[in-house]
Amino acid sequence: MKDLFRTDDPFERLWNALREHRLRPLKNRLAGDYPVDITLRARGGYLGIRCIEDEAACESPAALLPERWQLLQLPVERIRHDLNGCLRQIGAALVELGGSVLGLPTAET
Repeated sequence: MKDLFRTDDPFERLWNALREHRLRPLKNRLAGDYPVDITLRARGGYLGIRCIEDEAACESPAALLPERWQLLQLPVERIRHDLNGCLRQIGAALVELGGSVLGLPTAET
């Protein structure tokens, strides 16, 4: 079954890297009315990540995002050639939002 997926697909590479770092990404969510490819939960909100084909196609929907959302747009070429740099940028954005929710005590503990 894995042979059906392209291993060179930038989205899949990013998705797998986020899972390897145990960030529990969520696919295809809406930030208000704005679609994002990947969502990560943070202590202070949510980080929406869009994989864009062309840097010139970057939109600025900051005014359209709901409260507690931040958007990061990553060009697929950058993901393809600098995945570690993209992961560092994602990490910095999560820190800005208070850090990842992973490792927080739950109501059960």
